[in-house]
Amino acid sequence: MMKGARFYPPLYFDEFWMTRKDVLDLNTTNATLPLTINYSPIQLIKFQMQLQMELQWKQQEAMGVTAVGDTDEFKRILTDTNPYLLGITAVVSVLHMLFDFLAFKNDIQFWRQNRSMQGMCSKPQR
Repeated sequence: MMKGARFYPPLYFDEFWMTRKDVLDLNTTNATLPLTINYSPIQLIKFQMQLQMELQWKQQEAMGVTAVGDTDEFKRILTDTNPYLLGITAVVSVLHMLFDFLAFKNDIQFWRQNRSMQGMCSKPQR
């Protein structure tokens, strides 16, 4: 190793949050184009998660599991929706799945332990 050698961090062009509506078509009518360059460090965990999600989305599109615009829709939901509302929606969804699971479990236990139809009406009530 050379004395006084400097190591520069790798440059990463973050296109993770870019959607198709953000892309401009280039043609002869565009005289000028808007250009914004931001330089900032990114945490390693955030960098790895973004790369992993991009890889998964590309694999899903290649296998035909998702349509091409589905990832853009998911990105739009994450960027345009209030984070508190997203969190509350996630918590309510998890609770709903938990209660559905418990109700289904109780139904199975009831019918598994039931040996006769005594006490149950088989005719609809009027």
